[in-house]
Amino acid sequence: MTAQAKESIKLLHFEHREWLNRFEFYKNEFSNYERLLGEVAIKNTSHEITPQVEHFQNQFVLQREKLDVLKHNVKQSENAIEERMKDNATAWEHQSMPAETELRNKVLSFDDMFNELKSEFRAFLQKVL
Repeated sequence: MTAQAKESIKLLHFEHREWLNRFEFYKNEFSNYERLLGEVAIKNTSHEITPQVEHFQNQFVLQREKLDVLKHNVKQSENAIEERMKDNATAWEHQSMPAETELRNKVLSFDDMFNELKSEFRAFLQKVL
């Protein structure tokens, strides 16, 4: 049996702040994309464009939901860190917690998905605008 990997609370806290800031950026980007998609839908009513508009609408809704779940999970982890800090307020910077490999992988996976969707959406916009 192997010991579970541990990480510094200070580094985990920093990583959480970074992720939450990134999530806010993604949220704003989705709002911008939805606005642009609305403009495309108004200007292009052809039957060829409608399925693509619906595809992106669905993707934006789905990915926003995934983003909300990730944000919730990060905040839960941050709450656990805060509890740990309360237990030993003087030495919290030197404490460690179990590594968050699964959560980190989910965040990285979302990053990849977001960049892929962004590229796909930009290519779509170039065709229709």
